[in-house]
Amino acid sequence: MKEQKKGSIGALVFGLIIVGAIIVLYVVTHIDLMFHKPVDLMEHIAKEGEPVKGTYVSIGVDGVVDCYAETKHRINGIIPIGTDRHYLLWLEDGSFISLQAKGKKDIEKLNKIMNETQRYINGNATELPAKYELSGVISTMDSEISGYYRQDLSYWGIDSTVGKIYYVQIDETQTKLSSWLMMGFFVVIEIICIISLIKEINEKKQAKLAAKSATMSGPMTDENNNLYS
Repeated sequence: MKEQKKGSIGALVFGLIIVGAIIVLYVVTHIDLMFHKPVDLMEHIAKEGEPVKGTYVSIGVDGVVDCYAETKHRINGIIPIGTDRHYLLWLEDGSFISLQAKGKKDIEKLNKIMNETQRYINGNATELPAKYELSGVISTMDSEISGYYRQDLSYWGIDSTVGKIYYVQIDETQTKLSSWLMMGFFVVIEIICIISLIKEINEKKQAKLAAKSATMSGPMTDENNNLYS
């Protein structure tokens, strides 16, 4: 029983350390998104030379060349919970970058801009559509999505002679709300671990006091185990 108590307390302490480390790491990697306003993407690129991963940026989208991939999310591979769409953006300085979007309103607007952009590319329109403001976090693409991105660039004949290509994405699915909800989830787990640890420690103390009380209230004997009269 004692060994079980020691083991459970040790496991809870270990859990506290792990979850605490996750919280610290999450805050460090999402500090811009959680606590700062987004910086303009073009100003950010002008300052840094290229998009820096983890930066929370805003962008006025007026050039969408194509929607080149979809990512469908399912619970246990069965229950659908949403679809992300990946777009090839044409930035105002002539460079290209990927955008990952999720919201229905945003996707509808991006699809409309895409249709108008393709009309402009094909010579059926004289100007690009009005800008649509979005914000997101600069992040890496997984290998599969990156492969589709490169294929789409090739399909449209886009290479370094056409404009600079950034092989990162603006992840519009990451929002302040989602980051704080995730943070809250980790904090709740940490609180549960703390409460459980306090409970285990108190139970251990109570067990020790009960054992001591039982010893004190037992019959008194001499060295030969004879009861004192």
